Amino acid sequence: MLLIVIDSLRTDVPWHGYRRQNAPRLTALAKESVVYRRAYAISSTTARSIAPLLVGRYPSEMVRSGSYFTTWYPDNVFVGERLDKDEFETLALHSHAYFFRATGMAQGFENYQVLPGTVLNDPEPEPSAEKLTETAKRMISRAADP
Repeated sequence: MLLIVIDSLRTDVPWHGYRRQNAPRLTALAKESVVYRRAYAISSTTARSIAPLLVGRYPSEMVRSGSYFTTWYPDNVFVGERLDKDEFETLALHSHAYFFRATGMAQGFENYQVLPGTVLNDPEPEPSAEKLTETAKRMISRAADP
C-alpha cells in the first residue's frame, strides 16, 4: 500500500480533464490508482489535516496541543501502529517542518524521515520534488531488500 498526500494540489490536472500534460508521472500513477475527484481537507491547515488523515478521526476528536505546529499526543493511534509489523514495513517521508518527530506524527513508523532543507531546520529551505522522489525511492528500495 502506498499513500501519497500532496498539500494544495490544484484541480487543473490531466486526470481531472485538464488538457495540458503538466504532471505526466502523476497522471500515469493516477491511471492505476484510486483517485478521489471530490476530496476535501478535514481542517483548514496542513498541520491539522494530515495527522487526522493518518488516524482516521476529525482533529477535534484527537488529543493534541493547541499550538500552530500541532503536537499530537500518544493517545492517538496512527496507521503505522495499526499495520501488522510482520507483514508491512512502515515508512514515512515528509518535506515540511509540520512533520518533525516532535509533532508526534512518527508514531508507528519504523522509518520516519523529514527531508533535509525544510522550513525551520535549514537557513535556506530547498525541498523539491526531485529530492523527495530520490529519498522515497531509496527508502522503498532499502525496505524491499531483506
